Parts: sequence; C-alpha cells; structure tokens
Amino acid sequence: MKTKKSLSEKKKKSTSKGKKTLRKFKKEDSAAIAQADGFKIGLDTDYADFTAFRASFNAQFKLDFEAAIQAAKDAPKPVLNRSELKNDTQEVITKIGVCSTAFGILMYSVKEAFPKQPGIWDAFGRKLVNKARKNGAKMVILMKGAHDYAVKYDTELIAVGYTQLTINNLETLMDDLQALVAVQETQKQLNSTEEESYVIKLNTVWGFMGTLAKAAKIIYATSPSQYRKYLLYPESDVHVQNIAVDVPAGGFISLALNHPIHDDTNLNIIDDGTIPLRICRSEVEAACGNVPPNEQGTIVNPNVPLEINAGGLGQGEFLIVSNFDPNLAGHITLTITWI
Repeated sequence: MKTKKSLSEKKKKSTSKGKKTLRKFKKEDSAAIAQADGFKIGLDTDYADFTAFRASFNAQFKLDFEAAIQAAKDAPKPVLNRSELKNDTQEVITKIGVCSTAFGILMYSVKEAFPKQPGIWDAFGRKLVNKARKNGAKMVILMKGAHDYAVKYDTELIAVGYTQLTINNLETLMDDLQALVAVQETQKQLNSTEEESYVIKLNTVWGFMGTLAKAAKIIYATSPSQYRKYLLYPESDVHVQNIAVDVPAGGFISLALNHPIHDDTNLNIIDDGTIPLRICRSEVEAACGNVPPNEQGTIVNPNVPLEINAGGLGQGEFLIVSNFDPNLAGHITLTITWI
C-alpha cells in the first residue's frame, strides 16, 4: 500500500534534486591552488613538527594532499566550457532569427491564401511565435507545425506565390535548429557535470588545507611567523601596523595601537637609537618597571633586532616603551602583527 508523502518530504526532494555543489572557499580558484602549493611546501619543511603533533600527518597524508592538488590542476576548467556553451547558444539564437523570418514570410502568404480566416492562421502557429522567438525548443515545435500545415495547404499557398522550395526549406530550417539545440543541451549537461567535478576537486584540496591550518594554530601557538604560513585567508586574517617613535630621555611612550593587543600578537622590534630601551605591556599608562623584582617586559638593545610575542612582555592593554637614560633620547621601530 502506497503512503502519501508529506509536503516537507516532497519539498526536500525537489530542492535536493540537481543541487549545485558550492565552493567552500571565498577566493579565486587559481589563488586557492597557488596557496595549496604554498601549504605543500610548508608541510615538507615542517613535516617533523606536524608528525610530532599527530601521527595522522604521515607520508600517506602528504601523498594524498599532493594528489588532490594535482587532480585539481589537471581538471578541465569550466570557464572553457562556458565559452563553448556561449558559442553554441549564439548559434541557436542566430538560427531562431532565421526561422522567425521564414515564419513571417509564410504567415504573409497564409493570410493572402486564407484572408479573414484566423482559425487557419492560428493552426500555422500565429499565437505561438512570440514565445518561440525566446526558446530554441519551442521554435523547433513551431517550425514543425508550420511545415506540416504548409504541406497540407500547399496548393493554396503556391497559388499566391509561395513555392514548393520554400515549403521544403521550412523543414530544413527546423532540422538545423533542432540539431543546434541538441548540441546546446549536450554542452549544458557537460558544463554542469565538469563544473561539479571541478568544484569537488577544489573543495578536497581546501579540506586538506583546513586540516593543516587547524593543526598549525596549535603547533605554532608561540610562533606567529610560522603560523602565518598556514592561514587560509592571510590577506584578511592578518593586520600589520608599523610604528616608529622617539622616546624622550627619562620618559616613556604609550604606543597608539590599531587593534587590541593579545598574547599571540607578534612584534618585530629594532632599537635604532644609541641607548637600550625597555618595552612592556601594562595595565596603566606608566613607565615599565625597571628594578627587580618589579621588572616588566624586556630590554631592547641598540641595533639588535628582536622578535617576540606580546605574551612575553607581561599583561595589560597598553604597550609601553620606556627610556631610563636621563640624558639621551631613544628611537624605536616596531612592526606589529595581529593574527
């Protein structure tokens, strides 16, 4: 016994049928593949770090990742097929125009042969032509009916100057258009299938990259420069601010930051003056502690580059540079990177 399907079941079936696979990433395909190559190079370099973190990052993982990248590179690019489809569609549109013109000439003769007989005019397809001009398949149907009725009323049509050759040409035009529509539909199916396959391959690559990115966030929690190699969206996930300031003798500078500072905020620092400076994080805008046991942050020595995470400078929302020399002003340059 058949049971009635609920409305929700029917709706679910209708919406899932022909559902298109969407890209899991938001960037150009070529950019995603280029980035995947970068991830592969990074994995080769950092292989020991990843295998130490999880045994699943083994030789097979590398091989599968490389194979997925190659498969995406080798897959037919749908953009080429869209170009072919565009050409096929243009041929259909052109042939529809030719058919429409031929139908107009036919209807002129039909009205001559059967004046004031709209029933016969309609039998030839007079009311169907507007929709047929917008659809190849409908134009094929119109031309078939027009040819069939032209054959049926050939005596009347020939009597008003419409020729047998022109009647035969109606069938030729119908056959030509039908062939072009068939090619167009085949290309549509091919384009859809290859697009689906191509996107699936790209998404597979992106899946590997996502796995590496999640692991790298833990593996390189204290090494932002390493972690940046595995960011999925480095162009949007990373914010960089460059600061160069003078630090007055015996004073301090509270740096104006574009974003809140966190433990994993990365700082590349150069003391390009002539005296050591101290940099620290602080809860208040005040000079860094410089005397044990109340020292804060770290000393930056002249012309000795320092890379450090903000977590190594203490706690607090303010980033302070202090100069404890009472006579000489200092100068410091920083590149601060938020991930």
